[in-house]
Amino acid sequence: MNKSFAMSCILISVWFISGCTGSATLLRSTSELKAARLQSRALSAAEKQEYENAEKLLLEALAINRSIEDNPQKAITLVNLARLQRLNNDTGKATLNMARALAIPLHAQNISAEVYYEKALLDLALNRADEALKAARTSFDAEEIYHGKRRNLIARSLYESGKYDEALNEVTKALSENRSSRSVEEEANSLYLLGVLTREKKLFGESSNHLIQALNIDKQQGISTKIGRDLEGLADTSIANNMTKEAQIYLERALELYGATGENNKTKSIREHIQKLTISPSSKP
Repeated sequence: MNKSFAMSCILISVWFISGCTGSATLLRSTSELKAARLQSRALSAAEKQEYENAEKLLLEALAINRSIEDNPQKAITLVNLARLQRLNNDTGKATLNMARALAIPLHAQNISAEVYYEKALLDLALNRADEALKAARTSFDAEEIYHGKRRNLIARSLYESGKYDEALNEVTKALSENRSSRSVEEEANSLYLLGVLTREKKLFGESSNHLIQALNIDKQQGISTKIGRDLEGLADTSIANNMTKEAQIYLERALELYGATGENNKTKSIREHIQKLTISPSSKP
């Protein structure tokens, strides 16, 4: 498994009370700093796919947050636990920790926005698109920054709900916002979803163009999981456009990538997909 455990700015910046708000005020107490260091170590462990160690470190941080009644950091730690467990396909634990985070009274808008952002992602993982849409909109309304990122999630939730026209409208706005704020990674996410949505409308040329742009950005950023996603998206567009040979090329590139990153389940499914295309080719002349 090689999924990115990319936390938002507020989740990384636990050293100062202000988090991502831009004005770091007072350094926190010794206990709070210890919890922050544990969260930082947990992030490093998660990026190395050491999920058990990451969970252990986050639970230690949570115990400290509880012992000093630090509600904002307790919420952050619970969200990090939920995110870790969702990415590790343990949605049962993720749901429990998300419920605990939502039960904490919060006044900081940036933390509240991130709690609902993760709730939306968890709802999507559980195929609850309507609930995800509600949470994504709550996240969007809770904070005046990161609108492109949060609008991407609204668009994705609309897409999963089958509301393609609304999703297309939202992701088009998100792309503009992400470009204006120079949020390159979120720009790639917007382009990827545009590629998916235009494929649904059988606009195969536009779909491929959006996906190639997303791929180029993700390659520049060096995000292997998203490069694989983009290659699979291009293969899907080629298949939908009856271009089997092109689809095979994209899938073979994805196969090589997943082999290098150790994504065994992905490697297996891509091989099976290639085999099916090889058995029944139907490429355009």
